[in-house]
Amino acid sequence: NTFYFTQDNFLKSLYHLCFSLHLLRSNNISFMLHDNPFVYSQNNLPVLMDFSYSFNLSSINFNNIKMFFSPSLLNNKYIPLDVFIITYLTNNSIKTFNNDCAEAIIELYSSCREKIKKERLLTIIKYFNNYESKQIIKYLFQFKLSWSYYSFCYYFICNHSDLLSDNGLLVPFYIYINSDFKERNNHLINEIHNKLFDIK
Repeated sequence: NTFYFTQDNFLKSLYHLCFSLHLLRSNNISFMLHDNPFVYSQNNLPVLMDFSYSFNLSSINFNNIKMFFSPSLLNNKYIPLDVFIITYLTNNSIKTFNNDCAEAIIELYSSCREKIKKERLLTIIKYFNNYESKQIIKYLFQFKLSWSYYSFCYYFICNHSDLLSDNGLLVPFYIYINSDFKERNNHLINEIHNKLFDIK
């Protein structure tokens, strides 16, 4: 059965999900959320369901990258920009990145993501101008362990912003999804963690 978040179970459920993502990350797995990604466990906590959008990062290399970054990923609104760029470049045979490519990617990416600052994203990816796709993909893979957290933050902003706001988490989640790739670091995760588990 689909898991439903309430004010009573929200913080405990987030803790459980953060821990689940941490376990996956420690095993080099990046979980991408999608619509209705949680089901009830026997102890009434949310369990991650359906790994069809997720990545076993240990198995990916340039020879098999298309197998993992299929065009269907572009329709999942909870994937981070870096995953979207890798998928777009991999499936459109783009050799060298330019302004037209940057604008096309941001237009597509922002079309169903109203919580994202379009102008900021365009500024971020114009950095890639004149680089070859392979160089860009290699660069973006440095941030692969942040992909699950991005997906997690964006899912909850889209679907449970009221519960995030009530618990002081809406702003840190927004900061995380609008951060540069390099800024998605443990400092932001620690800030979210501290708000989540601050006992007074």
